[in-house]
Formats: sequence, structure tokens, C-alpha cells
Amino acid sequence: MAVTKTFPDFCIQNGQTTFFGVEYYGECFCGDSLAPTATVADSSLCSFPCDQNRTQICGGQNQLDIYVLTPGAYGGGSY
Repeated sequence: MAVTKTFPDFCIQNGQTTFFGVEYYGECFCGDSLAPTATVADSSLCSFPCDQNRTQICGGQNQLDIYVLTPGAYGGGSY
């Protein structure tokens, strides 16, 4: 899954370089750690299309697709 460059770039430029997540049609969240209460959810709960590209999935309601950032690596799940 390729995710728009905007999300990882935004996180890196704001000094949060470990994770980014997308939720609810394209809301972007950044962080350097996951909450201790974070759990893995069924992937079917992440079914909302991205506002910027309706062919991609951008999380769900209160469900984030989370990626590990690798600065400079874009595309194909390399985050």
C-alpha cells in the first residue's frame, strides 16, 4: 500500500520520526511511541477510503493504520 508522501513528511518535519498513522478518511497522527493501551484490531475495521486518493485505505472510525517511518523511503509499505 502506498501512502501519500505528505503524511510521513509532515511527521518527520515536526520531529516525530518513529510512527505515523492515518484514521477517518485521512487524519494524520505522528508519534515516537505507541500508547501502552494500544492493541491490534481486526483489519476490517480500517475500511475508510482516503480523501486524497479514494483507492487507498486511511483507517476507520477510531482505528488507525499505523506505519513505522523510514525517512526517505516512500511507497510499498516501506514505512
